[in-house]
Amino acid sequence: MKACLFDFDGTLVMSEPLHWSAWREACLGLFGVSVTDAFLKARAGQISPVIGREILEAASSRPVTDSDVARLGDKKNEIYASRVSTELRPYPGVLEGVAKLKRAGIRTAVVSNARSRELELGIAAVGLEGIFDFVASREDFPRPKPAPDGYLAALAALGVSAQEAVVVEDAPVGVAAGLAAGVSCVAVLSNFPREAFPAVVPAFASIAHWFESGCSGALSPTLRKGS
Repeated sequence: MKACLFDFDGTLVMSEPLHWSAWREACLGLFGVSVTDAFLKARAGQISPVIGREILEAASSRPVTDSDVARLGDKKNEIYASRVSTELRPYPGVLEGVAKLKRAGIRTAVVSNARSRELELGIAAVGLEGIFDFVASREDFPRPKPAPDGYLAALAALGVSAQEAVVVEDAPVGVAAGLAAGVSCVAVLSNFPREAFPAVVPAFASIAHWFESGCSGALSPTLRKGS
């Protein structure tokens, strides 16, 4: 393998509880709507406008406007951004695992359905700023996941073919995007059960387990053992 293409939220960082609390606060403050973690967890990986619209449509008998959705999304993102620098943490093994890939000469990228500001803040907060060879938010390509646009852009930017890369994701929409780009995928079970992913996609209990496995073929046997 020449490149590893990562999702960010829920894959590299433990951001989902922060996102969920931001959604809850924004929904209650703007619309008096309560939303459960289970409702939000089922939508992990989806873009904010889709989640916001589904929340409001489930809670309201009146038509939901684009303005409502935009207001809710903006408020949620504002709350999330205010907490990232002090509350966001990487998953165990991430910093060491990404560093090992870099030492092995494997190029790395982040392709996210988050907005660029959220993504930049998150990468900086966990000490990964300047580490990745390519970073793309949903604002950097025409269609968000599950469309393959972001992963196709990453392959082009890194100068590798789909057969020379692996995608690491925690959500079905992300795996669908990677497969649509023709890239082999790995699922980490941060937010979804094994059965949420195609049987042909290898799944790991956590990203730490994937790194410990030798990155599912991304590293040669010699490099798996060592520094």
